[in-house]
Amino acid sequence: FDPRTLARQLQVSQSQASLEVLDAGLQLLAKLDGRSSLRDYFGPQLHVFGGRDALVPVSAADALGSWMPGVTIEVLADASHALPLERAEEVAGAMLAMISGVRG
Repeated sequence: FDPRTLARQLQVSQSQASLEVLDAGLQLLAKLDGRSSLRDYFGPQLHVFGGRDALVPVSAADALGSWMPGVTIEVLADASHALPLERAEEVAGAMLAMISGVRG
């Protein structure tokens, strides 16, 4: 993983999307409250957090664990908000481990 390469990729991706579309997405996120959907879903849940996420603090993982003790939570210590891009193999591994545990 090379942080500079990832930053360049994200900048190119951002510059290709219109600012209006990005703003509309952020406005929608500001209005959404998915807590009831999380709480009402009775299947297995995996939540992966980045320890260096500037948008979602790692303390959210602790709060989620307290609020929903049955969910699986993984924290990738050196990952940022772009953790699926930065640490794709680890995220996929966590998903596979959970799926294997659920099906096994």
